Amino acid sequence: MSNTDEAKWYVIQTRPNYEDKVSSAIMTVTAYHELENYVSELKVLKKEVEEIKNGQKRLVTKKLYPNYIFAKLIPNDDLFRIIANITGCSGFVGNPPLPLTEKEIKNFGIEMPSEIVVPYKIGDTVQIIDENFAGVSGVVKNLDLNKQVADVSVSMFGRETMVELKLEDIIPIN
Repeated sequence: MSNTDEAKWYVIQTRPNYEDKVSSAIMTVTAYHELENYVSELKVLKKEVEEIKNGQKRLVTKKLYPNYIFAKLIPNDDLFRIIANITGCSGFVGNPPLPLTEKEIKNFGIEMPSEIVVPYKIGDTVQIIDENFAGVSGVVKNLDLNKQVADVSVSMFGRETMVELKLEDIIPIN
């Protein structure tokens, strides 16, 4: 495998309710054939939904795309052949297997950024742990989760000054 090879997202079709079994088999079979380095990631996209059954609410995990596995693979003919022959696997989408476009990856929601949860909110008093302002406390005035920064108002030389800091450079004061 050369450094110029780049993993791409492919879609694997499975028999009904075989998504997890085929994903597990892919990891086992590729390890056996020493091709595990060609498999970067496997996803069966799911979400939790509230379901009402017999008057009772409960959380249920539903597959977003039943019968499909999204696989980030480094293209390799042997790998494609081995995966397509796994029991329960119907094969790849496309012949030869076609990688997803950037637009398709976005539309399917495959590479969703993880949701950022911060332990403070606007108006909270925080302590700065960034080396430039270590130990200084201030008040969060603005949070930008997309840029992963916070505007913090600190008192410096008797004046309120706004400082933009990375989210990980501040901690809440209890």
